[in-house]
Amino acid sequence: MLIISNPVAGDKKGSQFLKEHVIPLLTRHGSPGLAIDFEETTAPGEAGLIATKYLMDMTARNIKDPVIMISGGDTTIKEIINGVTGIKQPASAVIVPSGTANALYYSLFPPKEREAFIQQLATPIRGDAESMPEEVQSKLLAVFSFLSSGVTRRLYSTRTEIVDPNAKVINRIISCVVVSSCEFASSAP
Repeated sequence: MLIISNPVAGDKKGSQFLKEHVIPLLTRHGSPGLAIDFEETTAPGEAGLIATKYLMDMTARNIKDPVIMISGGDTTIKEIINGVTGIKQPASAVIVPSGTANALYYSLFPPKEREAFIQQLATPIRGDAESMPEEVQSKLLAVFSFLSSGVTRRLYSTRTEIVDPNAKVINRIISCVVVSSCEFASSAP
């Protein structure tokens, strides 16, 4: 597993949160021998480069089902998705929200559905989740999902091509569709 942390996202406490809460959960409930590589970004755009290098290494080593845990905000997630575009190696993403808005995370794990979601978790993980303060628990829903092996949220993306006046593609952008904003727009009068 690769953990990519953007240490300047949001309140700048993402790496600390990972070390205090996430890594201990992974150690307690992860599969035996789970190898964890921890990388902090040092510049804009670097998250995508780190993820690309990791996935290329997993492909070269014929490792199946690589996992990238992302601690940052929506921009960090965007960097990774755009960075790995074109790599054929499928991977799972686990989001730990440490940005300012975390729109994607909160669209995947809306506050009104959290209690029901917690009840779906495997028993030992559910016990840990229920014993945590709500402000910690709310940031760990994707981690709980990953550790419960099977409780997942599908991430939808879209590809936009920007063309010049001669219809030549000059840029490709991959983006996540934030479900909550789509629902909000459709419910308007």
